[in-house]
Amino acid sequence: MTRRKRFKKSVLFVVLVVLSIAGIIIFKCITDSGALQAFGDLCGRSIQNRDLSGCEVLYIQRFDSRTKWPEPTKLPTGFDPASIMEIGKDPGLNIRELHARGITGKGVGVAIIDGSLRLDHSEYGDRIAFYREPPGYKKQPIYHASMAVGILAGKTAGVAPEATIHYFGGHLDNPDNIPPIIQEIIAYNKELPERDKIRVISISMGCALPIWMEAIAEAAENGITVVTTADLLNELRLSGIQCPLGKDRNDPVSYQVCYFKREQGVQYDPGELCVPIDNRTFADYESADGFIFNPKGGMSEGAPYFAGLVALVYQVNPDLTTTEIFELCQESATPFGLAFIVNPVELIRLAEVTIQRQTLDSYNNSGGLLP
Repeated sequence: MTRRKRFKKSVLFVVLVVLSIAGIIIFKCITDSGALQAFGDLCGRSIQNRDLSGCEVLYIQRFDSRTKWPEPTKLPTGFDPASIMEIGKDPGLNIRELHARGITGKGVGVAIIDGSLRLDHSEYGDRIAFYREPPGYKKQPIYHASMAVGILAGKTAGVAPEATIHYFGGHLDNPDNIPPIIQEIIAYNKELPERDKIRVISISMGCALPIWMEAIAEAAENGITVVTTADLLNELRLSGIQCPLGKDRNDPVSYQVCYFKREQGVQYDPGELCVPIDNRTFADYESADGFIFNPKGGMSEGAPYFAGLVALVYQVNPDLTTTEIFELCQESATPFGLAFIVNPVELIRLAEVTIQRQTLDSYNNSGGLLP
């Protein structure tokens, strides 16, 4: 055998050894993480006897309050599930600054259309003014429902933590079912006292078919803003962003492209209005006081976030129309490439300034008589 052939065999042997060692490490990581499923869900799982110290993939796994973890030395450096869970409760973008000022959605009715909801959760159970089960559904709470309510109106993780909740069960897997429910809410709302009116409807799905847009326009004419995952009135389109763990959630500079756009290679469309959807914590559907942390969200998380923001605006200025609110959202937003990030504090400031304009207009129109 020539020296060159022996050298090639030696190199091949070394490469195979290196690949084998890498394979063992990867296999060990996967095995020790309890054979993590492709969709990355550790909710309710016990992995306390595993050594996960080399598994950085944990940062993109969904988990909940029931997940059993190993001791800290067997987790990646800096990975603290309890701390991450708490960080995820913060809606970010200075929403909590507004809460501290008393802008919490109090006195504003919000309606959610989704599947069966767990009714006794500590995040929202005491503020459900109305509940109707989805027709024909088994009374089995689902993840999607608690997520939507928790992000919109959860006490500790919601954008509008004191909003009053009206829940209309619906089949989100069939878009034809939703417009009639919007019309049902409009009729129901007409029977409510003025102080209890619904001002926002949140639907964590979307459709731009004429039957949808007609129902959304009818709601707007009746003082209700409908938020979906598709195009809204005035061609306003929502999208998602993420704040990486460890970054300042209140600083727009901290935000970057959300996971689903990055993984699909999708670019932001010009003018899209972005809200945080990744690295969020919300109410768990499996227990009355548990939470779920989801590192990879979608617009199902985005719709209730934006709906909660609209509820805050209505608390400050209930006389605004849907069109006016959307215009203020765009006017106050922070540039993000070709898209924009919502700016809750500036949005509320503009809503308050608009009250002054409305008062002045009323004064001028009345011939100098204050209302």
